[in-house]
Amino acid sequence: MNYSLVSECLAYRHGRGGQSALRFARLRLEKRHNYVRKVAELAVQMFITADKPNVSGLVLAGSADFKSELQTSDMFDQRLASDYQCCN
Repeated sequence: MNYSLVSECLAYRHGRGGQSALRFARLRLEKRHNYVRKVAELAVQMFITADKPNVSGLVLAGSADFKSELQTSDMFDQRLASDYQCCN
């Protein structure tokens, strides 16, 4: 099976304030959204063939925020959504 490593440089909250705070927050949320979209797209590419899931289960691991965001996202394919478990 071909595995793919997905990595992004997602910044945590920063210590800078002032007028740039809203811009930094928006950029951070945009990067998180793009990361979730990339993971959802890769999940479809890797785990769905012939319009059916090719796995009997899926384990979501990692940051709690990303797991819950991916689960509730419209981008996460519903064919995979029924067969997942979360690692805490």
